[in-house]
Amino acid sequence: VQNWDGDVELFQTVRSEIPWKELLDDTGKYSNPTQDRLFLQGNALFLQRLCRWFPKFMSWVNTPPCSVCGCKECEMKTIRGPETEEEKEGQAKRVEVYYCPVC
Repeated sequence: VQNWDGDVELFQTVRSEIPWKELLDDTGKYSNPTQDRLFLQGNALFLQRLCRWFPKFMSWVNTPPCSVCGCKECEMKTIRGPETEEEKEGQAKRVEVYYCPVC
């Protein structure tokens, strides 16, 4: 989020992913007349629809599967600072390290 202030291209890329017309459409797939009437208009209504869209766009991962064997029972081992180029370029502040009990 801090990068958006200084990176216009990043900000435009992120904004291009949002389905603005569908979120603003009162009869669109993110509209819910029963709930929308609670948020009469404006930003609150848009935010409610954005919250309906976001889980379809991004998925939450509590524990990632093992990248080697696919085990879904990995456990977090430690938290460390960025070490790889990818982590540094992405300006990671902390990196969760997981352990696979299978491999």
